[in-house]
Amino acid sequence: MTPVLLAQGLVVDFGAVRAVGGFDLSVGEAASVALVGRNGAGKSTTMRVLAGVLPPTAGTVQVAGRDAATDPSGVRAAVGYCPDVGGLIPRATPWEHLQLAARLRGMDGWQDRARDLLTAFDLESAADRVTAGFSHGMSRRLSVVLAAFHEPRLLLLDEPFDGVDPL
Repeated sequence: MTPVLLAQGLVVDFGAVRAVGGFDLSVGEAASVALVGRNGAGKSTTMRVLAGVLPPTAGTVQVAGRDAATDPSGVRAAVGYCPDVGGLIPRATPWEHLQLAARLRGMDGWQDRARDLLTAFDLESAADRVTAGFSHGMSRRLSVVLAAFHEPRLLLLDEPFDGVDPL
């Protein structure tokens, strides 16, 4: 069985600084994996490469059969990525975020899925409020909703529970 995610010998350098050195990972369908390590260990940098946002310096990354170095847009189409910080438009509502995501991804009939996710993440009452007034936890929950919205083959969540209540 071909893994959904395969990283071999992943290296990421920022000038003279090696952020990731020789990372290997294979993840199959329906698996859950956590990257655990100290601050500055390269976890977020690794996630950005796996999501097709940042190119690797060396090594290979394949997501759903797409190569991150040669087909980053194909990787981004297969991945739902929730970054550790940012990503929301302060003057937009959750509904507008979902509408924009649906347009960018060419999704038809997205409204029911959007409502279901907003309800599941307890954001339905805030669907028409701008995100600038959101608590940190509400912003994080919306970021997870946006990452999962298009039902990606691979869901990458960087610090998904930071600031989110236990429920």
